[in-house]
Amino acid sequence: MLQHMECVEDCRVVEEQGHKGDQTGANKFGKHVYANPYQPSQCTILALAVHIFSFPERFIGGKQQLFIGSDSTDRFGRLLRRVIGSLSEEELRELSCTPEVIGTHSLRKGSSSYALGQVNGPTPVSVYLRMGQSLGRLKDRYIHFGEGADQLCGRMIAGLPFDSDRFGVLPPHFPLLITSQMTVQYWDEVVSGFSNYPRGIQSAFPFLLVSIIFHEDYLRKNLCENHPSQDHFRRIRFSIYSVVHQYFL
Repeated sequence: MLQHMECVEDCRVVEEQGHKGDQTGANKFGKHVYANPYQPSQCTILALAVHIFSFPERFIGGKQQLFIGSDSTDRFGRLLRRVIGSLSEEELRELSCTPEVIGTHSLRKGSSSYALGQVNGPTPVSVYLRMGQSLGRLKDRYIHFGEGADQLCGRMIAGLPFDSDRFGVLPPHFPLLITSQMTVQYWDEVVSGFSNYPRGIQSAFPFLLVSIIFHEDYLRKNLCENHPSQDHFRRIRFSIYSVVHQYFL
């Protein structure tokens, strides 16, 4: 999976290698994934950053999996059930549904329902293409993916406010003069096995790092004390201090 990710301008692009509507992957295209700096609990860039910086090790010639292990789907289902089962009555009331109706199949369906429910939002066709659904033999022949439509879907699904100029917000990012100081040697010291990552995902590391720094207060309040990422906060802060210090000299 990691070899199919890259950073393009203000978003992360993930190239899906086949899906329900394209079993062979003949019509694969990159799907645009955006940060949500206003709602860290919904920010996929922050989630990816926490995951990679918590389990950064990658080995030469190893599988470039996003989630280590062979049963990531089942593991996610078990974790989701555990989280739902731990909710209080008050928290369940806020969900407006019973725990039995929440499952892993609901995530993608929920995002499409949300996007299609917006006034003047993405067209149904662009949402169906985003979800990887077939449009039928005739429509599949004449209706194709367009980057602009998928970018609109990506920002919508990220939870950005559609009725505000904040919908086009940039992700948290470093000034160019700072990122120019982040050499391969620098990243090898910050991320274990950085050189073993695919080139595409390597370009996203400055955005992952700054996302953690930008949302550090949120992470410290919401992650448990023994979470693996807690051990990295001090090292990350020190590494950034060394770069910023050189920048202002």
